Formats: sequence, structure tokens, C-alpha cells
Amino acid sequence: SDIYLEVAEAGNPNPYREDSRWTAASILVGRGRKLDALKQYEALSNETQKPALKAESAVRGGMIALELVQVDKGKTDKAMVDRATNLLQKGRSLPEAGKFRAIAQVGLRRLQYQSGQYAQLLADYQKEQEKLPEAAQAEVLLLAANSERQLGHAKQAEELYRELMAKYPDREEAKDAAYQRLINVYNSDPSALLAEVAEFLATNPTDERADQAKLLKAEALYKQQNYTEAASIYGELRASQLSLKLRAESAYKLGLCHVQTKSIPDIIEAFTYYVQTFPDNPQVSAALAQRALAYEQDKKYDAALSDLNTILTKYPSAHEREATLQLKALILGQQDKTKGMVETFRQLLKEFPKSSVAAQAQYYIGKAAFEAQDYKTAMTALNAARQLNKEQYYNLASLRLI
Repeated sequence: SDIYLEVAEAGNPNPYREDSRWTAASILVGRGRKLDALKQYEALSNETQKPALKAESAVRGGMIALELVQVDKGKTDKAMVDRATNLLQKGRSLPEAGKFRAIAQVGLRRLQYQSGQYAQLLADYQKEQEKLPEAAQAEVLLLAANSERQLGHAKQAEELYRELMAKYPDREEAKDAAYQRLINVYNSDPSALLAEVAEFLATNPTDERADQAKLLKAEALYKQQNYTEAASIYGELRASQLSLKLRAESAYKLGLCHVQTKSIPDIIEAFTYYVQTFPDNPQVSAALAQRALAYEQDKKYDAALSDLNTILTKYPSAHEREATLQLKALILGQQDKTKGMVETFRQLLKEFPKSSVAAQAQYYIGKAAFEAQDYKTAMTALNAARQLNKEQYYNLASLRLI
């Protein structure tokens, strides 16, 4: 591709520029160098005097830009969205676009959906519905139905899903609509979902879609607080065709079901599986915290401390840090390791001066100092405990202060 790029960038007059750009772009796409290919298609759509080539280059470039739009943590790459929009609109508006007009129209709707412009997508869909080429209708109808769902318009979404399934029963979009419809039911009427999922599974969907439908069913059961049945499905989904992200979510939810049913061996097994199977997942610290709590309830204090220390050292900014320090201190106290307990409570107060468990920390620091006959430290800490939580620690602390 590099030799073609050199030819394309050679000075004027250059009769080979267009052919070189076109060939370079095709090779770059094949090699996965999409951004470089986009630059070539963009340049070609601006430079060429051939209307059909201008249209095709603009649409091909626009579709690559659409693929390159990164939606990172809910934020869309606006510069790439603008680039894709300009190219697709240019390609669509040229009279010589031919079959690329339909591709551009679908691309624009996909772009709107991907960047969260649901209301705009629906407004454009209403205007263009009649003029859309047959080849583009099913996908755009699906994007419109999904947009209604995203906007919380369950009734309108349901109507569009049904229309799509009736009009294009043999298209992939109809199969997708049947599943997307389940999400709509889950959001709007979870109690109706179980029957809908059974009906969907009877249509013999792909393994991945069947597993996604089962996951929705498990989520609905969890919402309805039917933790035993939900756990059974989450357990089944360990061997599923779900994406890694969904398998991780499902495995974590299995642990939460067991937390609700207070089945300690099952909690430990579920979160052990989670930590071993998804070691790089952001929820690992939360899984370790849940497992530590289960170990503590099972009086397996060393195992609990091992998990708590892993959270403190390996995940220093974990959301669970404050609760981890508290539980570690209480377990050390339970094991009569007073020095370690006091150090951990002091660390908690240092890192979280406004902690909701500051009174408890001060009380145990004061109690330990009192028992060690360090009355000065004891008075300061016990007084702080009394002031921070009169209801719980006033009498307990006062006894020792007197």
C-alpha cells in the first residue's frame, strides 16, 4: 500500500492519483489500517471529478468513520461522528450515488443510534420512510424501534418490532427484533417476560440469542426477588455463548443471589469462580469483599483477612476500601490481635475522617487503650465515640470514662 500512497501524493500533474488512492485505500482496509484508509477515501471524495467515484468514496469513507466512532464510557468521539456524518451526507446527496445511497442512509441512521441521537433518528425516519430503498428498510425500521425503546416509549417500540417481524419474517433484522422486543418487555412489564422468553426460545434462536434471552429471564426473576430460580439460570449461563462482559455480569449476579438466600458455601463458591474466571474484571474487588464477608460469617477468619488484604494492596482505590478496613479491624479484634485492630482502625480514620463508622473505630481504639491502662489515649478516643454516636456508644464509653 505504501508505494500506492507515494504515487497518490506525487505532485501535479498526476494522472495516476485517483487509481493509486483507490488501490491504497482497499489494501489499507484489508490490513486493518482503517484510519489511513479513511484519509484516502476522504481525499478521493474531495479531489475526483467523477461523480460516481465521488459518491462511492464518500460512502465508503463514511462507513469506515462510523466503525471508528468510539463510544467510551458513554462519551462519543464527536470529531469522528462529524467526519462520518459529512461523508455519508455527501455520498447520499449525489445523484450518481446508485446503490451507495441506501448504504449511506442506513449508515446515517446507525450513526445517530450509536451516538444516542434517538429523537433525531425517529424524526428523520418519519420523513424518509417512504423514500427508503427496499434494501435499507428492515435495518432502519429496527433502529427506529430500538430508538423508541431507548426513549422509554414501550408501546411505540412494540408496534415497530411487530411490524418488522410481520413484514420481513425471513430477514436477520426480524430475528434481532424478536430479541430486542424481549428487552422492551423486560423494561416495561417484567412480569410478562417469563412467558415471552419461553415463546422466544421455542422459535429455535441461535445459541447466543437463546442465552441472552435466558439472562433477561434471570434478571427479571432477580428483580422479582425470586433468587433461587434466578440462581439456577445464572448457574446454567456459566457454559453459555454470551459475551465475556455478560458472562462476568451473570456470574457476579449468581453470587448476589446466594447472598440474598444466605447460603454461605454457595456464596464462597460463586465468588471464587468469579475471581478465578474474570481476574481482570473491575468488579473483582467487590467479589472479594463479598467472599470475605462470607468467610467471616463462617468464622474462617484467616481466609477473610487474606481477601481483605488483597483488596487493600491490589485495589487501593476500590469503592469497598472503607468497609474492608472496618471488617479487617473487627476480625483482628475477634482474634484478640489488639495491636493490629487498633492500627487498622487508625488507618480507617486517617483515610476516611468522615467515615460513618468513625464512632465504632474510636470506641475500639479507646477500649484497647483503657485495657492497656493508657488512660490519656482512652479518654480522647472514648469521648470522640460518645460525641459521634450517642445512642450506641454513650453508655459503653461513659462506663470506662468514669
